[in-house]
Amino acid sequence: MRLWSGYVQNLETNPILTKSLTSGVLNVMGDFIQQMFFSNNSRYDYGRTARQAIWGAAIPGPFLHYFYGGLARRFPGNSAKTVLTKIALDQTVGAPLIVTSFYWTTGLLEGKSVSDVKKKYVESFWPTMKLNYQLWPAAQAVNFAFVPVAWQVIYVASVSLVWNVILSGKNASSNR
Repeated sequence: MRLWSGYVQNLETNPILTKSLTSGVLNVMGDFIQQMFFSNNSRYDYGRTARQAIWGAAIPGPFLHYFYGGLARRFPGNSAKTVLTKIALDQTVGAPLIVTSFYWTTGLLEGKSVSDVKKKYVESFWPTMKLNYQLWPAAQAVNFAFVPVAWQVIYVASVSLVWNVILSGKNASSNR
């Protein structure tokens, strides 16, 4: 209970750092699950997990803090019309930016050339977005209808545990 109350306090006093660390930790967990249970590799790739941690903490945590805050200010409330508007913006602006940043950040952290990262991004973007559209609109309906804005990044980071298993596996398979 003390751990939880400390987390809640940090979420209020240091929201960006708390959301960033939460996102990074859940990315690590997603990559760990993917590597341990769904990968055919015989050796655990610690560098891959580190890249997932860096990307998760540096990009989605801070970006979504500001993005969801902006959506809440521009479209207050949780009426059906407001929720649908937020989902539409999330899926046409937020999700493509997150997916793009994922492939570019992890590719560059892998030491790939810009041309190699671009090639992988071009090959992977639409297949990833198609997977995104199978999970995230429903998850975001719950998020925007029921989750207080201060907790939306944490909710998304939690759902991302499943998404990160998928995304980490997709990224690793396209490296082969």
